[in-house]
Amino acid sequence: VPTYTYTATASVVCHVGAKLVICDVASESFFMDYEKLGALKNEKTKAIMPVHLQGRPADMDPIMELAGKYHLKVIEDAAQAHGALYKGKKVGTFGDAAGFSFYPGKNLGALGDGGAVTTNDPELAACVRALANYGSQKKYVFKYAGRNSRLDEIQAAVLDVKLRHLDEDTKARQAIANYYYDHINNPLITLPKRLPDSENVYHLFPILVKGDGQLAIGDRRDKLQAYLAENGVGTVIHYPIPPHLQECYANHPSLQGRD
Repeated sequence: VPTYTYTATASVVCHVGAKLVICDVASESFFMDYEKLGALKNEKTKAIMPVHLQGRPADMDPIMELAGKYHLKVIEDAAQAHGALYKGKKVGTFGDAAGFSFYPGKNLGALGDGGAVTTNDPELAACVRALANYGSQKKYVFKYAGRNSRLDEIQAAVLDVKLRHLDEDTKARQAIANYYYDHINNPLITLPKRLPDSENVYHLFPILVKGDGQLAIGDRRDKLQAYLAENGVGTVIHYPIPPHLQECYANHPSLQGRD
């Protein structure tokens, strides 16, 4: 999994008892550095989890090539990229399975927590449905040690309506992003890189702040954030502490010595 992502991407690996291996990200895209990804693979590697972060599709070609070469599973983290396109194909349709979040703040958000798994594998789909229903595929018969993770009817009803407007909402986000690209022109601010063959759905519009020799990068960033807040523009640092530096992974064997 990439080092620049929300902690859920990493924690799910630990929850299934697998070994978490963190891959550094490329500075120009913030996706996994594919050269380093190949070097991290060994005979015990089972899966790769690319993240379509902030609405931007990950570069799937090298991931799928590596996975195909070594027979690895690909699980897409598409929690922030509903409807995003990579080379004309929707994210969440490349790997063996994908996870989508319906948290209220997402592009396709419910009124409460929720999510979905997509897959073209009928056997895997049946397994996921059972796992979300206490591991049961037949009443009072439990094939797996599952959990209660069903999407309740109210959230499903809300999502059913909002899904019809997702493309329209995406176009509005893209129009706002294009306005930012056209009007933010500051040598100390780096805008999100527009990636070829990708259609960003702009769950977020992240910017990078550079130092100028007088103020450190962090100080300048904080000064800009304060200025924006004074002018009614809300911002957050995304993410202030990466997964591999979180306390919960401090003693994780695969992360020791990482900086």
